[in-house]
Amino acid sequence: MWPSLMAVNPCPYCQNPVQENAPECPQCGIDGDKLTRIMGPMPVIFGGLSQSGTLLGAREVKGLVKVIDRYQRRFPQSRLHFLLRQFPQEMDFKVVLFWLFNHAGLSSQGSKDGSNRDAVIVIDPSRGKAGLIVGYGLEPLLSQKAMDAVVLSGKKELESGDYGAAFEAMTSELTDRLREICGSLPEAVGLSTQLSVEEVDDY
Repeated sequence: MWPSLMAVNPCPYCQNPVQENAPECPQCGIDGDKLTRIMGPMPVIFGGLSQSGTLLGAREVKGLVKVIDRYQRRFPQSRLHFLLRQFPQEMDFKVVLFWLFNHAGLSSQGSKDGSNRDAVIVIDPSRGKAGLIVGYGLEPLLSQKAMDAVVLSGKKELESGDYGAAFEAMTSELTDRLREICGSLPEAVGLSTQLSVEEVDDY
């Protein structure tokens, strides 16, 4: 089953519209299994904070773990993940984000469909891109403008190569957006079953 698309959403691979619950894209034929074969083996990724190499020092990692913990204590129904890794250059970044969110095992088995309120921030320093992807349960709470603002909030830090500070800035902006929404719509979480992807192409 194609796991994360609604009628108004494009296929992450060919960008053509895909109906909700379609087993595969009717235009390019891609589905979750085919996408995994194209992308290759999933790298070992741990929930929370995951990096390839040592771009972040031990003290910085410790601080970012606290940032994630604060977010999750503030929003106990949501899980936040930060991935700092390099991915295949030939793959469109939106496809990479979709692949990671759906196949890296970051969400628990109980977090499916409208109950998935997870958020994943990905930074790929090799290609100069950063992205935010959220699950079904958060998407209706965050407008296009809000998603843009979250990612763009870390642009200055990304340009200087301070990836930890960029993640912290994005998390702060995401927290502010969700706090504002939850204050005005306390029953809103989990209203929809749609996935959102936003990215900054050139930081």
